Amino acid sequence: MDHFAEKLIECRRKKNMTQDALASAMNVSRSTVSSWERGRTEPDINTLGRLSKLLDYDFVQNQTLDRPESEPDTSPEAEAPTPEDAPADAPSPKGTKARSKKRWLIVGAALLVCAALACAAFLLLRPGRSAFDAGQYRKETPNDPDRAFLSIDSRTWNENSGGSTYSRYSFTLTERNGKPFNVERIEASVEGIRNNSVKMLTLTAEDLRSSGLEPDIPAYGTLSMDGGYPKGEFGRVGIAVYGKDADGTPNAYYTLIEF
Repeated sequence: MDHFAEKLIECRRKKNMTQDALASAMNVSRSTVSSWERGRTEPDINTLGRLSKLLDYDFVQNQTLDRPESEPDTSPEAEAPTPEDAPADAPSPKGTKARSKKRWLIVGAALLVCAALACAAFLLLRPGRSAFDAGQYRKETPNDPDRAFLSIDSRTWNENSGGSTYSRYSFTLTERNGKPFNVERIEASVEGIRNNSVKMLTLTAEDLRSSGLEPDIPAYGTLSMDGGYPKGEFGRVGIAVYGKDADGTPNAYYTLIEF
C-alpha cells in the first residue's frame, strides 16, 4: 500500500468516517474510495484539494512525481471488505486453511506475473526507445465543418512551494465549428525530468463533474483545466481528449505540452 492510500485511511478513520460516508461527502461511488485506499487509483488534483479540506490533511503537498508506483495488492486481504464493513462472524478453521492455500497460489501467480512484467519493461525501456510517445500527441485531427472541432490552447509555468519548484500547466478546449461536443475522458501522459519517469492520468466525465467542471462543451464553448499533478518537474505532457459529437460520432484531439 502506498503513502497516499495509508494517509487516506488514517485521516478517514480519525474523522470517524466510513467509506460510504466519505464517498457521499465527495460525491463519488464507494468503489472509487475503496480503489483509492487499496492504492489502485489516485484522485486528480482537484479532488485531492477537496479531500484535503474534508479530512484536514494536505494531500496535494505530499504527492510527488518521483515516488514509487504503487502495485496492486493481490492477496486475499486486498479483496476483503474494510474493517467497518467486515462480517462479525469469525471464519471456521477449515475456511482459514482453504484461504491460506488460496493465498499461496495467488502469491505464486503474482510472482510469475511480476517476472513477466519486468521482462516486458526491460524490452520496452531499453536504450533507443522511450515510454513517452511524443508522436501520439502531435497528431492532427481533421476538421470536418459539419462536426464539432476542438482546439487546445495551453500554457506552462513554475510554482514554488515548501522550498521546491514544481511544474504547472493549464489547457483550454474550445469548440470552433458551432457543434456541441461531449467529453468522455481526458488522458494526460506526464514525463518527469528525473529518469524520464512517466505517469498516465485519466479523468472521466464523472471525475470532471465531481471537480465542478462540465464535460459537455456547447457550440463555441470552452472547458479549461489546470494541471500539475503529481507534483514534480515535468519535461513533457501529452494530452488526449476523447468524446463524441451530439450525433454520437466519436472523435479524439491531441496536443503536446513541452516545458
